[in-house]
Parts: sequence; C-alpha cells; structure tokens
Amino acid sequence: MARLVVTTTANFSGGTWTDISTDVVAPAGMTIDWGMDGGRPDDNCARPGTCAFTLNNLARVGGLQGRYSPGHANCISGWGLNLKLRVTFTIGGSSRVLGPYYVADITPLPGQYGPQTVAVLATDWLEEAAETAAVTANSVGVDGSVVITELLANMDIQPTGTDLDTGLSAFGYPLTDLDGREDRVLAAFKGIAQSEGGYVYLTGAGVLTFESRARRLGNTVDDFTLDNSMHGLEAGRSRDALLNALRLTVHPFTESDGLVKLATLEGTAPIAQYGSTDGVTVRMEYTDPATGLACAARDVVGAVGPAYAYLTANSREDGLGVDMTLSCDVYTTITPTAAEIRVVNARGAYNAYVVGLEVWGIALVQSNPVVAVSEDGTSITAYGRRTLDVDMPYQSNLNVAQALADYWRLIYADADTRASSLSCVIVGDAALQALLLGVDVGSRIALLEPMTALDRSYWVQGVAVAIAEGPVVSLTLRLAPATREEYWLLGTSTLATDTIPAPV
Repeated sequence: MARLVVTTTANFSGGTWTDISTDVVAPAGMTIDWGMDGGRPDDNCARPGTCAFTLNNLARVGGLQGRYSPGHANCISGWGLNLKLRVTFTIGGSSRVLGPYYVADITPLPGQYGPQTVAVLATDWLEEAAETAAVTANSVGVDGSVVITELLANMDIQPTGTDLDTGLSAFGYPLTDLDGREDRVLAAFKGIAQSEGGYVYLTGAGVLTFESRARRLGNTVDDFTLDNSMHGLEAGRSRDALLNALRLTVHPFTESDGLVKLATLEGTAPIAQYGSTDGVTVRMEYTDPATGLACAARDVVGAVGPAYAYLTANSREDGLGVDMTLSCDVYTTITPTAAEIRVVNARGAYNAYVVGLEVWGIALVQSNPVVAVSEDGTSITAYGRRTLDVDMPYQSNLNVAQALADYWRLIYADADTRASSLSCVIVGDAALQALLLGVDVGSRIALLEPMTALDRSYWVQGVAVAIAEGPVVSLTLRLAPATREEYWLLGTSTLATDTIPAPV
C-alpha cells in the first residue's frame, strides 16, 4: 500500500521553494478549502480559498526560537505577509500540488516558555481579485472570457494560469453595474457567471477557470465513481432544496444618438505648481442628459489627446489669467459608470486651476428590466412555492434567460433524494487515493449508496481537505446535481432520439 506524504513548501526568495514540513505542527492539523459554498444555480462564483495550519516556533535542530515571528531577531529572511506557500500530496509516484497560497495572517502565540507556535492563514489568488478595483477596456459586445481577460490586464498579481471558455453570450455592455471605485474584480466575476449561466472559480492548482454554460451540458462522462465508499454523506429530500419557481432578470439597454455630455466639472480644482507630481484627481460620474439619471457609457472621450479638447486650465481660479491647458498632463481612468481624471501641472510656470472639464460619450440607458419566469405547477401544488431570483446584470437576451430558467427548473423542481456533500477518509483504497489526487471544482462524480437509494451524478462545487496527524486526510466535496437528460449542443454531432436541445 502506497503511503501518503504531505509536504508544505514556502517561496522565501526568487523561484526557490523551501520545505518547511518539519515545522508544521501535526497535532494541530491543516485545513484547505476552495470553490463554491453550495449547489444552487446561483452558487456560480467561488470565494477566496484558504489554507490554515500551525508552525513550530521553538528552538530545535536547524531552527532558532522565534523564526516564524515577524520582527523577531531570529525570523527567517523572507517570512512575512504575502509569502507564497504550496502543499503537495504524494502517493507512490503520483503527486498533486495545491496553491500557491499567499500568507494573510500570522499570529505567534506569546510566551517564550509556552507552546511556542504560530497560527498561519493563507488565501488563494481570489483574495487578490476580491481586493482589486474592477477596471476594463470597456469593450462592447464581447463574451465573458474577453471581459475576464481585460480585468486581469489591470491587476498587479496574476493567477497561476487561466482556462477560459468562450462564452455563449456576447454581453452588449458588460460591467455597467460597477463604478470602478467601490466594486472589485471578484464582484465582476460574479456578474459574468450569472449573466452567462456559467461558473468562475480557481482550481486547487490556482488556475482561474471560466465555464460557459455549454461545458457541463456537453459533458456526460463521470470523472470518478464512489459506490458506497464514502463515510459521510449529506443526502435526503428537503423542501429547502427544491426550486420550482425561477425568475431570471435581464437588462436591455438603449444608446444615445451620438456623443452626449456625460459629466461636467462643478466649480474649479487647484493643481500644485510645476515640479510637483501631486496633481489633482477629479471623479466624474456619468449622467444621461436626456433623463438626468445616472447612466453607463461607452466610447468615452474627454481630457485625452494632445489638444485636451475638454479640459481648460488657467493660472487664475476665475479663468482670466494665463491659459495653462497645454502645460498640463492628463491621466484618465475610464470605467463603465465614471471617469477618474488626474491633472498634473507638468510644465507651467504658475500654480494652476482646472476651470473647465467635460466628459463625453455614448450614454447607455437601462430600459426596464425584463423577467423570465419558469414554474412547475405540479411541484408548487405538492410542496409549496420555492422561488429563486437570479439577476443577470450583463445579459440582455430574454430568450437565454428563459432557456436557463426552464433548464434549472427541470433539475431542481422534483423531490428526488439529492446529495449536498460527501466526505471520505483517504486510506489505502486506490480509488479514494485517485480522488484525492485528481478531484477539483468542475469534476463530475457518480454516487451510489444503498441506504439512501442514491444513484446519480453530481458536479463538484467546492473541496475541503482536513489533514490530521499521521497524516490522516479527510476529503469533503460540496455538490450540485447534474442533469439526468442528455442535451444536444448546436454545432456538435450528439443529437439523437433521446437528446433535447440545450439552453444555449
């Protein structure tokens, strides 16, 4: 029987990974978790994953007391916040690497004569997405993979890799609900997933993944099968698991006829004198001149180009002094709902004031939202109304929303026994070891269990690993039901007498 080995490594410098496994306190254990939290249709975007464990901080062979206490004289060079960590499972000749994780919290236990341990919490790359403002190129009529690529281009730290499907929906005006100041990249990922009817998540190996709604529809092959080999299974019939009244909301937009004035500077803004790089930053939120209401925009212009046609700067606040417009450098950040314009007095001989500033573009005015409704009358009569509302912020096609609502109703309106999660202890069984080394968010798994009469396939939504001394590894999978039907995807050759058109 092949032995399981768990290795923890840290990237203290450059590309060198250092094994710190002997300093991991085995009795305290380690927990690793990633993916979505549940299995409903709106559980479609992962939260930041975590890796938590405890380190030995006492003096021992090869290590000094306090080596994992930041600021301590004996602290290891490079140890600190945002250090990259990895965890590797090895069984025989096969290995799996999880991470990287970035150290987010270090808590040394005080008392030099006490346990002398350090609690460590690290998070995966999605924490970076949760903290970074969403900035894109504001492309029009592009699918989710293009929007994600544009979001990544404006981030300082990149994921380990990407696996981005070409979405089946072209979003007319994506990210129009984000203002670029308060909203973050992870919020944009959520909007993309809901608008596509797909999924956005990070794999255990740190690969940012975007599933179009076709990926799971087109996959009917199970990656793993567990036949009464799990030790923990949450499965049953619950009204809370039923969804028999689905309401999906889409958002049509109308465009202004040509360029309109979206924002005008109210008052003036002083700029530091020549030689200072401070400048002044003005945030201008868009308003539709026809309605006076806040709006989104595309093809935004203003305060750009050599002539700075929409900027006026002057040495006097009343605008009656020396024209200093061409003495200024202008830096513009455009979001779908606002523009942030930074003006620097780069070459002027005097203090300067921004006395005029306008932003022009095509105003995008949201029409009344439209709701696609799909209800199962038989299920409602038998079990009561169980409603799910899903907002699709970048989707304007009502037909897509209707098809998705009908599709989800087929899966969730019945009262079948369904599994929400399963757990198993990874022992010498080859199938369970293969599961530990290969299962991930997006895996398809068949479950057979006689006491619950369960015989169905599921999608893995989230993964949790608990490592105890030994090592003894427990694996918990959060699940979503796979459809029992086979669907025909346009452009494939899978159409047969027992298949039905997919909701694409």
